[in-house]
Amino acid sequence: MKIYRISNQFVLWHGSPYKFEKFNVSPDSPVYFTAIKEDAIGFAKDKAEIDEINSKKLWIIKAKVNISNCFDYTNMNHIDKLMKNLVSFGYGGMKKTNDLVFINTKQSISEGHYLALEDVSINIYKLGFDSYRTKESNAVAVFNPSCITILEIYEIKT
Repeated sequence: MKIYRISNQFVLWHGSPYKFEKFNVSPDSPVYFTAIKEDAIGFAKDKAEIDEINSKKLWIIKAKVNISNCFDYTNMNHIDKLMKNLVSFGYGGMKKTNDLVFINTKQSISEGHYLALEDVSINIYKLGFDSYRTKESNAVAVFNPSCITILEIYEIKT
């Protein structure tokens, strides 16, 4: 896997069954990127199936993504900071650090499962992170549209 990096900027791929020229991104709805073009195509196919879109076209976007403070699920300092935040807000009914919800949530997050991370993305954002990475396809979820510059849009016929 080759990732082109200039400082905190990465050239990454995003796949979608929808054609657009600007990302609609927010802290509770980040956009995912991957360094692997084929994975982006797979994500676009999956999204088309989920949304029940019967289209002969997919869209693959090559973008420059500026990431300066990425939440890393392998960094225990990041995990501990997030878990402390989740306990303080009573996420999922958490009251203390030794209850079952806490243990299961921490394990899922520390394994990089995108659904677990997506579930707490607003908390990650509120802790000052501009993105987070997941285990699946080593994807990166970005919160802020100003961090994304579209370089090229490709039409993929299915």
